[in-house]
Amino acid sequence: MEKLIIKLIKNYKTKTFSLLDLETKLIKKLSSTEKYYDLGGYNKLVNVINKLKNDGEIVEIKSSDYIKRNPKVKSKWKKINLVENNWSDFVFLKYSDLLDLSFYRRNINHQNNFELDKIKVIYNFIKNNKYRNFVSYEERCLELFNDEKFYKKKNNVLSNLKLNSNLDFLDIYDALKIRKEIDELVWFSATDEFENVLILENKASFYSYKRILESKQFIGQEKIDALIFGNGKAIINKGDKIKSLINNRKVNIYYLGDIDPEGLGIYFLLCNKNINLEIELMMSFYLKMLDGNKTFKYNTNQNKNIIYLEYFIKQFNNNYKTKIKYLWNNNLRIPQELISYEVIK
Repeated sequence: MEKLIIKLIKNYKTKTFSLLDLETKLIKKLSSTEKYYDLGGYNKLVNVINKLKNDGEIVEIKSSDYIKRNPKVKSKWKKINLVENNWSDFVFLKYSDLLDLSFYRRNINHQNNFELDKIKVIYNFIKNNKYRNFVSYEERCLELFNDEKFYKKKNNVLSNLKLNSNLDFLDIYDALKIRKEIDELVWFSATDEFENVLILENKASFYSYKRILESKQFIGQEKIDALIFGNGKAIINKGDKIKSLINNRKVNIYYLGDIDPEGLGIYFLLCNKNINLEIELMMSFYLKMLDGNKTFKYNTNQNKNIIYLEYFIKQFNNNYKTKIKYLWNNNLRIPQELISYEVIK
């Protein structure tokens, strides 16, 4: 059904289109409403729309109303990618001292404002990168594109760009000061006499915090001196592994993950399934995340179990409880990568 949806959008003669009109055309093409729902129905349609949005193919018209159905999305959309060449020769000249835009000369359909905005951000960073440190993919992509998983997306600007051959950098990632880590460690201790262990949901933060511990005695007000890479939900059933790593010592165990339903769920399930381990939130960093007032939309397919929220917020004061509830109710998230290597350092 995805291919048919994309084809119908491309067939619109205007740049804008109505999602409800698209749904009507889709049902007509499929010959029956029953077949439409058998193939995923409205949920499948919204998933494809969000995918096209993330890929920079379409953008929602913010002034339009929301469709009164779940998942809730805007009713009107605009196509971004144009068939005709949208960039002047001046654009190619302007960025040529640092970037090789030959891909874009060959692929006219990628000459759109979405990708040009990303190119501008990349160009400005490289121009001033001598003042910056190496960080993970996730941390840099969150900073530059407001999306820590941007580098994983198909046909992203990072994979399309090359550097001017006269530059000394190895590749675009080297120029962006992105460290290519090898996924080889799940545990790191700064000292044989560790007292405070931190479980991290994401790999990027694990490697960044490991670098800090290699040069410092501890991290944060909790004085973290040992790390465990939780690998998302995989940590939930690893209570025995955690105990073996800490070797039954009397230590304090903390957790740090994203502030979103999935991150709250991991913390709840980790504690609930390992009641013999007393696991606290790394409160000083969670407060930093909430005080930063920087939020991002997330995929509404996350499991919003109210039990996760209630268990999480009971550890915060009323002011922070209000903030967290607002994020929850408005499908907003705060990724832990905001507390990056450069922020802590």
